Amino acid sequence: MKYVLSILLMLVVISSFGTTVLADSIDVLSATYGSNCGASQDNVLSHLAHACNGEITCSYTINHEVIGDPARGCAKNYIATYSCGILDKPKNIFVDPEATYHRITLDCRNLIEVISAEYGRGTCSTWSDVTSDIRNFCNGKAQCTYLINHNRIGDPARGCHKDYYVKWRCGNKSISTYDERVGGFQSEASGTTVTLSCPNR
Repeated sequence: MKYVLSILLMLVVISSFGTTVLADSIDVLSATYGSNCGASQDNVLSHLAHACNGEITCSYTINHEVIGDPARGCAKNYIATYSCGILDKPKNIFVDPEATYHRITLDCRNLIEVISAEYGRGTCSTWSDVTSDIRNFCNGKAQCTYLINHNRIGDPARGCHKDYYVKWRCGNKSISTYDERVGGFQSEASGTTVTLSCPNR
């Protein structure tokens, strides 16, 4: 039942400023230029929404010649809030004065979140938890190629062929997980690589 509900949620389409926003893509919630100078809230919301809504990533340059200058002679900040789909917590962007010509990035890519990693088993009778090393190397990336090295992660059972098993998901809202196993009965995993990736349209 949970799986069915998740699929339905992924198909939900909401509308904002005339732009169709698919769940898990950028949805700009607010954007204000010059709030520190008394500018009205969301005075540049339509500009940012038009440029970024519905995208997975969006690089946007703040330009007062395009969005207007609400308070001439005052160095203005830029504050924006966006979310990645209806289940996501809002993300905040803040640019100090003067904000014009600064580039901001809104990012809703599915990024790697390592759940667990084990090194051992294979022809061995034991294994060790080696999650922290690959987590530090791969978390937050869309794709990651990791070199397994027993000199770095330790050797739980010398003299036998060990495999390496890693499990990850893509984004903290995902219910799907991915896994990969290398090495084992015929070969040693140390010295080989494992590639983690997350699908992004």
